[in-house]
Amino acid sequence: MNIADNVISMIKNSAIPMALYISGAGIKSPWGFAVGVANKDTRELLTIDTPFRIASNTKTFTAATILRLWEDGRLDLDTSITKYIDPKLSNLLNSAHCNADLITARHLLNHSSGLNDHADREYIIHILRNPHY
Repeated sequence: MNIADNVISMIKNSAIPMALYISGAGIKSPWGFAVGVANKDTRELLTIDTPFRIASNTKTFTAATILRLWEDGRLDLDTSITKYIDPKLSNLLNSAHCNADLITARHLLNHSSGLNDHADREYIIHILRNPHY
């Protein structure tokens, strides 16, 4: 039994709904596998294409990427984020009374930027109503 078969076997035997999708260097063709239900009420099956609200799950990967860019000298943790973001986003932040010029990557990484969590109830409702936006 190869590694992929072992992983699929573990997923199949899990009581937790989950999906796995693998692609990238060294993979001949992308593949995936899912088990469980996506919606407990409708019993809709989970697929590798089922959208998830990943929320904080990506924080670790984002932080690791930013720190890698810092290690490579491609990003300064203490420079304003306006150097790295689209001017439209900078203008949006400024229009919401968040001075983008004062926010650094270090602030974002240690949650001291002053930005609020945008994923409030109204945001989630909007996303669910407009999943392709």
